[in-house]
Amino acid sequence: MKKLYAGFFCGEYGWELMRWQGYLRYIAKDYDYVCVGCEPGHESIYDDFATDFVTWGDVSSRNMWMCNGGHVPPIPVIDDGDYILPSKEICLTGKINQTFIQYGKAEKSDIPCIVFHARATNNLGTHYRNWSIENWLKLESMISNEIGPHTAYCIGSIDGANNIRSITDQRGLSMPQLFDVLAMATVLVTPSSGPGHLAALCNCPVVAWSDNHKQVIGCTNKERYKHIWNPFNTPVEFLDKTWQPKVEDVFEKVKMFL
Repeated sequence: MKKLYAGFFCGEYGWELMRWQGYLRYIAKDYDYVCVGCEPGHESIYDDFATDFVTWGDVSSRNMWMCNGGHVPPIPVIDDGDYILPSKEICLTGKINQTFIQYGKAEKSDIPCIVFHARATNNLGTHYRNWSIENWLKLESMISNEIGPHTAYCIGSIDGANNIRSITDQRGLSMPQLFDVLAMATVLVTPSSGPGHLAALCNCPVVAWSDNHKQVIGCTNKERYKHIWNPFNTPVEFLDKTWQPKVEDVFEKVKMFL
């Protein structure tokens, strides 16, 4: 039996989605057994091809990984298969083959469904990327006044995103539940974020924004959203001048999908 042990991936969610899981799926076809090391809750990203999982902090009966306190890099203790870590070449700079699948099984709603990711975190000093609650409230009010009946949900982690008053709180969903919410949504509205990249794999149009700073792979966020990290050509409208766009400008982009 040909075995592959892969991981752990420890980094931003968008990079895991667009530069790691697709690569593993592509090479997994050459193996009989694939064990993926991943963050707890991320197993469903790999479910369609993985045979087994080890999550951070687990100690398996075969001691496959010693997790260094639950953080990267794990130390492999393997004697019966191939082992691959998410190297810089794979995740950042290399030209790699990838196979993507669409996530989520829900059907599109007949009533417009707007999903908000009201980012609210200061990871690595990035609080400047958060849009104020007042902006989200104003956007929801403009949508309600002009578009009419619709449903609206807030997604994200409980400690990394805000819930907006009068909008259904769907933060903290499991990954499969989040797949389905995005699959049925009319549009996701978010500053550039992991959920924004996930939407591209769930057939969910996206309105996103950031500044136009070039990323480590030599392109802007706009280029990533619209082309480089958009394997299914999911519709994207991107504002690329600032992390603090005017509500009116975001609303004009949202209207294009409603």
